[in-house]
Amino acid sequence: MVIIGQEPQEALALEVGEAASYALAKRHFSDFLEYVQVLEPPPGRGVIPFERWPHLVEVCDFLNEEKLIVWLKSRQTGASWLLGAYALWTAMYKEGALVLLLSQGEEESKVLLSKSRFIYERLPEGLKTTLGTDSRQELTFPTMESGIRALPSTDKAGRSTTASLVVLDEADFHEHLEANYAAVKPTIDDGGGQLIMVSTSNAANARSMFKRVYQEAPDNGFKKVFYGWNVRPGRDN
Repeated sequence: MVIIGQEPQEALALEVGEAASYALAKRHFSDFLEYVQVLEPPPGRGVIPFERWPHLVEVCDFLNEEKLIVWLKSRQTGASWLLGAYALWTAMYKEGALVLLLSQGEEESKVLLSKSRFIYERLPEGLKTTLGTDSRQELTFPTMESGIRALPSTDKAGRSTTASLVVLDEADFHEHLEANYAAVKPTIDDGGGQLIMVSTSNAANARSMFKRVYQEAPDNGFKKVFYGWNVRPGRDN
């Protein structure tokens, strides 16, 4: 038996459910990840949904709870895509947010921002915040008065800037890490922002600032995070 009006009611229920899911994704980063797609270049699988490996789920809790994080990682364990998504989520849904992505060099900074852009382009329309500037080094969201800037690690990077979130990517390889840290840390402390230092280990620099920060955590206020090569599913000896 066909009930008149049943299909419109079902469509309305789907719309309401979708709107509720979008609202959760805007409020909680872990829910936002349900809509994130990433790229595994050939010979990988191409465009795939973000895979919530157990260690990345744990990091989501740290991102929600900690203001200062130092993360020592192995390669290809999902950190860059997770932080690219986090930077985008912060800029799109937090009014006035300024996200700084500082990398070893200019090209590296552009690569990290490109991950945020890739994720944005593949979001459902209901989750997108209107995009303003769209360049290789900056994304802005005018309705939120927010944005993401990608900067190389120069001696002046981050100076005189009050950021909501600073990601120092591959920090153990930054030539000017100490100057960058000195520039952004006071603004993070004063404005209640968040600082994430993440890197693989630079074997050529045993006494780097990144290693000192990692070794001195948590006494220095940083949450210490480490995941080895074997956290990625499918890897063995």
